Amino acid sequence: MSHPASEPAKIAERRKQVWKLRVKAWSIRDIAEKLEVSPATIHSDLEAVRVEVADETKTAALRHREVELARLDEWIRIGTERLEAFRVEPVTETVEGEVTEPHHSDDAIAPLLNSLKGLSERRAKLLGLDAAIKSELSGPEGGPVQVEDARARLIAKLSGLATGEPSEVETTETTESTEP
Repeated sequence: MSHPASEPAKIAERRKQVWKLRVKAWSIRDIAEKLEVSPATIHSDLEAVRVEVADETKTAALRHREVELARLDEWIRIGTERLEAFRVEPVTETVEGEVTEPHHSDDAIAPLLNSLKGLSERRAKLLGLDAAIKSELSGPEGGPVQVEDARARLIAKLSGLATGEPSEVETTETTESTEP
């Protein structure tokens, strides 16, 4: 009789072997024969390994995202502090020997603003805030917009306006709107 504590270790070792053999293109049946277990066990072992790898990958990706967000937040904080310093400490220049009035140099602020914008966009991408929003137009009764019908009506109305006579479309619309 095997010791219960060693059973999870045996299963883990078998799963490693199953994975290594499967990567070497062994069939499920061949792996089962070699390890003296059923093909169903091999299937469940492979699924367990896939789930474990997926979990590890997801965890690593989340950790990487957290690190990147922390770095971006720090860079944004530093950039914001520098931007505040521009507001507080105006630039004084000397032009032809005369000191000008203190002012803020747009040439110095613009690159900083561009950097902050880029950092904010990168942060939004990491958080998934840049995803496109799907929007679609719908026609009558929720169906698709009939572009050709709308185009024909518009042309008929414009023709009617140009000739001073009501178009067939206008006449039909007027009749439909007055019916009870």
